[in-house]
Formats: sequence, structure tokens, C-alpha cells
Amino acid sequence: MALIQNFTQKSKLRLNELLSFGRTLEEKLATTAFVSDETVKTQIESCKKALQDLDDSMMTGGKWLTSPEMAQSDKRRDDAQTSLLALIRIYAVHYDPTKRAYGITLKVLADKFSGMTQVAYEEQTGLVDNLLQEADSDIYKDAIEALPDVKGWKEELQAANEQCKAAAAKLVEERMRRNSVEKATVTRKAFNAAYDALVKRFNSLAEVFGDAKYVDLFAWWNALIDRNRVLISARLGAGVGGKTDSGASARPTTPSEPEPEPEPEPENPDVV
Repeated sequence: MALIQNFTQKSKLRLNELLSFGRTLEEKLATTAFVSDETVKTQIESCKKALQDLDDSMMTGGKWLTSPEMAQSDKRRDDAQTSLLALIRIYAVHYDPTKRAYGITLKVLADKFSGMTQVAYEEQTGLVDNLLQEADSDIYKDAIEALPDVKGWKEELQAANEQCKAAAAKLVEERMRRNSVEKATVTRKAFNAAYDALVKRFNSLAEVFGDAKYVDLFAWWNALIDRNRVLISARLGAGVGGKTDSGASARPTTPSEPEPEPEPEPENPDVV
């Protein structure tokens, strides 16, 4: 009878190998029409959830996914802040007396917030908020309105600072998700149990209802297991992954039609 072979040696797979094994199986089942049947749907969904939990638990180390976004937004903010303050100083020595007067007024603001792009990410967010609040005050707002390019850099700095706030919020969310997931030792055990329950259900269905519609799936499944047995043995030593099934468990119970016996040659009466 066609069956899915036992694969207790999956406990010897590395986490990434086990995840790859699970994802390959998940993709196969998603493209196999009859497995959406209610008789096995619960076990498939449980296995999929356990696999995703395993995947999530493997994301607890390494770089933060939000880091590139934070670096990009921080550079944008630094560029805007540096350009705004530098432009104000240019206006403070402008050849046009009116513009120079506005520049001298704004230089007080520029000097107050000079050299503040090297502080910590969140600290700079607060400092930029303070800079922007003062720039909008009655002391400086007329001078900024009179100098359109200064106003443009101020608006760019505000947009960059808001982007930095959004990136920081994403990092907090990412930290929360990583800290709340279960450890890989727990999720691995849960996936192994869900996988074994799925195999048991498929084998039971084949035993009760016949294996005709399961033969192709089981043959593919056993080949996947065999491939991972070889992977384990190649890394840990010959035979550690277990004996490959080589298709034996996926052979159907229906015997092939026996070949007809050859008909006897007719006697030749002319032969003496």
C-alpha cells in the first residue's frame, strides 16, 4: 500500500533546512487540488501555522529590518539640517542689505542648533522639533517667509524629521514582534508534531479509502524525504539520515495485470 514514509530523522535537520523542507511541502500541497478536502484541511492549516511560527522564531537575531530605512531617513535629515543652517549663514553676509538683515536675524537660530547632526537618532528628532518650533515663532517666521529657499529647506527638514519618526516607530514594532515570538526550540517541536499529525492523517485516508488518488503525491513526498535523508547523512555521516525509501512506500496496492501466457505453437503435421 502507498504510504508516506516515517521521517523521525528530521530532528537532525538544521533550522533552515527544516524550514526549507516545510516550505517545499507547503507549496506542493497548495497546488494539489484534492488536499483542500475537509478530511485533511485541519491538519494542513495546523501545519502551515506551525511552519510560520517556526519561521518567525528564526527572526530573533541579526540586523533589524528597519535599519536601512532609518539610515536613509537619518541621512536625509542630516543633509536638510546642514543645508538649512549653511544657507542662513550665507544670507547673513549677503550683498543685498535686506536679505542680509534677514540672514543676521536667522543666524541666531543657526548658531543655537549648530553641530547637532552627530547626536543619537532619537535625540536629534527632539532637537529638530525644537528648531522647527523656534523657526515658526514670531521672532523668525517673517525672515523665513522672506527667503523662499530657506523656507524650502525648512520644509524639507520637517518632512525628513517626520520620516525619521515613522522609521523609529517601525523599529519599536519590530522589536516588539521579535521579543514576543516563541523560541525556536518550542516552535520546532510544535512543527514536528503538526507535520507528524498531517502524515498520519494522509496515511489513514489512504488505508481507509484506498491509495489510488494519493500515489503521485506520496511518491513526490517520499522523494523529498529521501533528498533530506541524503542531506543529513552527507553532513553527519553515512546512514545518519536513515535509509532512503527509493519509492518503495509509494507503490500502489492494486497489482498490475499479469502478462498473458504465450500461446503454444501449432503442431506441424508435415514434420516427421
